[in-house]
Amino acid sequence: MNRLLIVTVLVATGLLTFPRAQEPARVFTTGTRAELARAETMGVEQLRTMARQRGIADELRVSRVTVDRESMAHTRIQQLHRGVPVFGGEAIAHFKPDGEPFAETDDLVPNISVNPVPRLTAAAAIDAAVTAYGCRDCLTADPVADLWILRNDGVDHLVYRVQLHRVDGSAETALPVFFVDAHGGFVVSRHENLRADWTVRDGKPGPAYWYVRHAERNVLLLRFPGCR
Repeated sequence: MNRLLIVTVLVATGLLTFPRAQEPARVFTTGTRAELARAETMGVEQLRTMARQRGIADELRVSRVTVDRESMAHTRIQQLHRGVPVFGGEAIAHFKPDGEPFAETDDLVPNISVNPVPRLTAAAAIDAAVTAYGCRDCLTADPVADLWILRNDGVDHLVYRVQLHRVDGSAETALPVFFVDAHGGFVVSRHENLRADWTVRDGKPGPAYWYVRHAERNVLLLRFPGCR
């Protein structure tokens, strides 16, 4: 009984304390060069293991490493098949501040089957894209073409991604992207790389801003006169 009273008094008066659980040491804080290098090494190892488990033996190339405001690290990789990047073939490893992995973003493309050697030239692919667009004289910059592997409706294609540029302040402002088959010369797919935020100007609805679509953010491309 006396021992119980003594312990109670000590706890009440703060003379007896218990050790607090220590928080895990932080591996990532503000994204120093050393932290980014560590995140890259950890991320590549984790994502390569994941790819092997899925039977994917393609090259995985680091495209970006970041540490965010919450001190969590993210390592993004790009998939390449026989040296050609795979469109949409990406994966991201996510780490807590203490270095513990907590998630994976997996968009790798398995079982790719396509000849990686193009028959078409980039210039021929650009001609095909501009013809499909239908207005060569409307373009405000030279088209750009680069080689990718694209899986479309379950079929793998070696394609040229042809990016067209029409930024003239009109309602037809556009950044169309065409995927031209590098073996057959036909358009496999296309999309618009621009979006607008709409407002009312002069009593009529119209675009206030044009934004370039980006994987992680929208980049302001053009602001129309009179819009804030």
